[in-house]
Amino acid sequence: MVYFVGHYYEMIHVLLGRKAYEWPRVGRTLLAEGDIMLLNYQGYDTIIVNNAHTQPNIAVFARLCSRRNIRVMVGGLVNKYTMELAGFADTFKKRL
Repeated sequence: MVYFVGHYYEMIHVLLGRKAYEWPRVGRTLLAEGDIMLLNYQGYDTIIVNNAHTQPNIAVFARLCSRRNIRVMVGGLVNKYTMELAGFADTFKKRL
């Protein structure tokens, strides 16, 4: 599955409403668990972060990955941490 829109690849995908979602695996994929800021994310094509509502630095982490051309798939409940992604995520959906 390739996410291509216009002249750029969509790098940050957010789906909110449940704690975890089953995301498509694209390339070399890492399922993030624990503190995401301690991950060695280099060398991966896609990083999946479920339970993002428990990660205070999810917005910073998503920007870091995007700058390194690493796709980030974010799932979790709606709260202030996940809503920070609304301003810059390529796809942002809330399912209630």
